[in-house]
Amino acid sequence: SERELKVSNATYQGKEFRVAILQKSVLMPQKDGRLSIDPLEFNMQVEEATGNYDWFGRPELIVNQKKFSTGTQVLDVKPLPLDNRPDNFTGAVGQFDFTASISDTIVKANEPIELTVTAKGNGNLQLFSLPKPTTPSSLELYEPELTEEISKNFSSGMSGSKTEKYVLIPKYKGQYTIQPMVFSYFDPKTKKYQTITTDEIVINVPEGPNL
Repeated sequence: SERELKVSNATYQGKEFRVAILQKSVLMPQKDGRLSIDPLEFNMQVEEATGNYDWFGRPELIVNQKKFSTGTQVLDVKPLPLDNRPDNFTGAVGQFDFTASISDTIVKANEPIELTVTAKGNGNLQLFSLPKPTTPSSLELYEPELTEEISKNFSSGMSGSKTEKYVLIPKYKGQYTIQPMVFSYFDPKTKKYQTITTDEIVINVPEGPNL
């Protein structure tokens, strides 16, 4: 069934119109330069006067099919600045928090633990990668499971979180250090790059074979 359109009044170029919103989209440019948006085209039945009148003096109307187009729209997208761009920058643009946490810091050898790495906030969450943890070779590290919880609205754009969960298994008795993780993003409000560095994580394994 056809969806019901909400019609309102609006003024455009000094003229009054009846307006209905047909489509809204959240746009996220992935490169700089002049980018074109293809036109939205649709057919509509329009009543038009024939120029003739009936016996009662009323104008005769005819229904015609007409094709309408929004025309091609062009966006000028500015490049991100090169000055002070961090080496670890992977394309995050917006405002974000970044955290890294471990499920347990005291475990036995061959006991799995989980490392959770999360970026959350407003911005292009689907268009950048999270930093990878640096761990000792004796700490077995498995490929992460990626989870994205993202919503899109027309006031803030894209918001939510992006999380990678790693399974770690210490093979020997001892102490293991996960180095601080660094996440950088460009804040379009301040027009500056921001960097968040987590604390190092220390895992103690009091029981198990010696390395």
